[in-house]
Amino acid sequence: DVTGVEGVGGICGEAQFGGYGLYNKGNISGANYIGGLCGNTSIVVAQNTVNTGKLTGESRIGGLVGKALTGSLTLSQNYGPITSQEGYAGGVVGLMGDNVLIHYCANHAAVENQGKSPVGGIVGEVGEPREWSPLDITYCVYGVADMIMGPLSAGFDFAKFVRAGQLATGINLFLSVSGFTFRTLFSYLEEV
Repeated sequence: DVTGVEGVGGICGEAQFGGYGLYNKGNISGANYIGGLCGNTSIVVAQNTVNTGKLTGESRIGGLVGKALTGSLTLSQNYGPITSQEGYAGGVVGLMGDNVLIHYCANHAAVENQGKSPVGGIVGEVGEPREWSPLDITYCVYGVADMIMGPLSAGFDFAKFVRAGQLATGINLFLSVSGFTFRTLFSYLEEV
């Protein structure tokens, strides 16, 4: 069994972590960044790894990795139950960055959260928390509108309306000029 405070793991506490065919069966406990394999890592590359040890702590607890910013987990399993007092707990990763890929991984154990922060069967939370400005939200909506209507828009320039701060006006104009309907969209998607 392994006990610590920050960055506690069955194989390593904190590192730029890579491993193949690793197995942890010891129980892991600590405060933050607790993982069956690694507690805290900026980059993870792990394949064919297994954890069966019980994990307990306050926050950022993952069956395999507590926190990972980038990398890949492949063909890996967690069988160890997880108990988090605050959250950010996941069956595979507790808190992960936007650039972590999870391929063919599974969690076969309970993930219990006694706090208010996110918890999930595979991942507790993806991405660092951030404040969204009105411009960020506008660009997000523009991106979705462009993905949905882009193939049907035949060169309609949504960007000029975003730059002018009038995305809704641009979408309404496109809809009225093009005759676009959601029925048109679904017909188009069925053909693709």
